[in-house]
Parts: sequence; structure tokens; C-alpha cells
Amino acid sequence: MLNAVIPVQEIKRRGMGAVDSGLRQYGSVIIVRNNRPAYVVLSPADYEAMAQAADEARLSQGLADWQAGRCAPTTVDDLLREAATDE
Repeated sequence: MLNAVIPVQEIKRRGMGAVDSGLRQYGSVIIVRNNRPAYVVLSPADYEAMAQAADEARLSQGLADWQAGRCAPTTVDDLLREAATDE
């Protein structure tokens, strides 16, 4: 995936037009300050897809942990008791 790389100074000079044009051309923009990535700008659709993929990965890992026996069944009462002893 290609990204537009735009220095902060370019945004100060051109405003959001610099970001808009990078998003249109590349789909995402990396804004650099002092030659280091400082911000990443994504379209709402790309952000939503990334967030959904992360959620699915967490659910998949949780299921794998459960199937491998790395999780123990518990109740709300057990969790509340445990929380009370931690205080």
C-alpha cells in the first residue's frame, strides 16, 4: 500500500488541500514532522476496515485461547469477589 508522505510545513502552506489530494491519490497520508512520522490520516472507510480487522483478530485469538484451554469459566460473582480483594 502506497502512502502520501507530507511534511507538516506543506500542510501549513497548503492547508487541508494537501491532505485531501494525498487521500485521493494514495488512500492514506503520513504527515511527517522533523523527518519522522507524526500522524496518519485514513479515509473513514479504511479506518473502519482496519478497526473491524483488529476486532476480528482479537475475537479469533480469544476463541483460540478458549479452545486451547487457556481460559477458565467464571461468574460475575467470582469477578466481583476478586475485584474486592484487589482493593
